[in-house]
Amino acid sequence: MTADVDQAPVVCIGYGPAGVGLAAALTDLGYQRKQAAKLAEQAVYLERQPEAGWQPELMLAGTDIQHHYLRDFGTPRDPHTRFGFINYLHAHNRFYEFTQRSGYPERVEWDDYCRWVARSADGRRYYQTSVQAVREDALSDGSGPAYRVEYRDEAAGSNRAIVTPAVVVATGYTAYVPPEFDTADPRVFHSERYLTSVAALDSPRSIAVVGAAQTAGEIILDLRGRFPGATVHSIVRNNGFSMYDLGHFVNRAYWPQERAAFATYPAAARAEVYAGQARTNYAAVDPDVSTALYNDWYRGQVLGDQKFHIHIRSTTRLLGLDGDRLSLMITDRHTGHHRERLGVDAVILCTGYRQPAVPEVLTPVADGFAVDPHGDLVVDATGEIQNRDAGNPGSGIYLHGVAERQQGIGSAASFSLLAVRSGDIAESLLTATHPLAATTSV
Repeated sequence: MTADVDQAPVVCIGYGPAGVGLAAALTDLGYQRKQAAKLAEQAVYLERQPEAGWQPELMLAGTDIQHHYLRDFGTPRDPHTRFGFINYLHAHNRFYEFTQRSGYPERVEWDDYCRWVARSADGRRYYQTSVQAVREDALSDGSGPAYRVEYRDEAAGSNRAIVTPAVVVATGYTAYVPPEFDTADPRVFHSERYLTSVAALDSPRSIAVVGAAQTAGEIILDLRGRFPGATVHSIVRNNGFSMYDLGHFVNRAYWPQERAAFATYPAAARAEVYAGQARTNYAAVDPDVSTALYNDWYRGQVLGDQKFHIHIRSTTRLLGLDGDRLSLMITDRHTGHHRERLGVDAVILCTGYRQPAVPEVLTPVADGFAVDPHGDLVVDATGEIQNRDAGNPGSGIYLHGVAERQQGIGSAASFSLLAVRSGDIAESLLTATHPLAATTSV
């Protein structure tokens, strides 16, 4: 591979919320320690998107966040942070206006807050860069082992690489498309591309939405307003839309001490505990969405003009085309009996995301990592991947926001522990034995 090569003290792969959180933590630490300031300024962030954002394809009118706004990029880690949501409100002259309203911030405001932090934090950010692999290498001054992060600068059309002693993987999870919907037809798309793809639909008569989590509920409500004359078919595996487990005690799973306790369990116990945590964040909707969905369905019953149909305890698969329409088979999940065949103009897959056992970019170096009985990478309390060699346990590679099976639900994409996790990694980078190499301009 022909590439220009530079050095950096740390390379973060991904500049979504997790990467931005790390940049904020390092910047905050830089006000306290000179070494941290240098690290924050020289850290490199590689992001495949053209800009930093938060769920840009789901900026739906009236939708809000599901976590407390004080669980932001910095406040849980340090109340004096520059990057708290309250500071953002002050910077935009909206503090009193915000405190006059009720409920959680809307997504569009939270996205703007995320972009504000992404612009304000220290570090060297390179957008439209596709990381291809992480390989073993060495620092140019011979001071220690390192990694070579190979990436493509899509804007320039060139291959490049950075050598670094520390790598943070903050890529998020991979959208899951069930094999029964593996098609190139643009009318079948995952929710991660919702706004772009739905804008291309031409007066649809009928749309199927597969899945029963928060995103599915919000998309159904958006479709009902966007295409009021269209019929929306909701296809769910269970008895309908369940609500999140909002119990005060169960949601302690998002507290730092619960994350620490989770990490001490053996792999089998972690799997059991995680299954109990999942309903706080997955396969469910919040009360507002549940109420809005039911009211819309009931209104159709009253008017005798039902535009929102829900197919419970069902699975579905794409049969192919029937004329110009997509043909779906709806099947009873428990008996396997075919219920009905639907013709629709689009299928929206709200089928979630998957955590890989090993992030694809780490495949070239994965043989040296320790794995648990389930095949997941072994990480320490900070998220650093552990080596198979017990005499040299720390690999210098960290999983950030992509290790919930190892560290509990608080290490998922949720903001609740993002600031704390970011602070843990920042502190580890400062105290690690990995040498922090001098850098050159990338």
